[in-house]
Amino acid sequence: MAPSSYRLDSVAVTLIERLEGARPTWIGDEAKAREGFRRIAEEHVDALLAERRELLGPEPEGEAMRREVLETFLPRYTRLAIDHNADEEAGYHAWRRGDPVARVLGTLFAFALVAALYRVLHHPVALVFLAAALTVPFLPDLRRAWYRRRYRALLQETVDDMARIQLSLASRPPPSLP
Repeated sequence: MAPSSYRLDSVAVTLIERLEGARPTWIGDEAKAREGFRRIAEEHVDALLAERRELLGPEPEGEAMRREVLETFLPRYTRLAIDHNADEEAGYHAWRRGDPVARVLGTLFAFALVAALYRVLHHPVALVFLAAALTVPFLPDLRRAWYRRRYRALLQETVDDMARIQLSLASRPPPSLP
């Protein structure tokens, strides 16, 4: 059984930490992002396998780990990261990317709408809409938080899948060394 630092899920987590540090570098350049992610992942896995061989000796599980990281984890991470880079580049799809002008105009429009609604209804329930209008300047920040949370959840699903793969690899009988 491999030590916990050589389990696929642990390797995926450390690799995500490394890749996330470099991910913003390639916003808007998908080809360079794919190439950079591949280079970083190969360097990380090669260093990890060299360390593993030094500590545990030659083991066939090392090549299975390399294959799963580069052929299962990396394409999935790359797709998620490129999609997130596109969302980030688009300002998380907020109007005018959530700049101060958009926040001010959105807030003024929301207050005008609440005032018109109050004139039509003549009821205190319009105060609920006033409270909603007060949140308008913060909508770009809320969108960013929602997109980032969704991205973290998708990364966590990837790590969970790598843990399941590790369990299936551990349940197989070890191949014999030549």
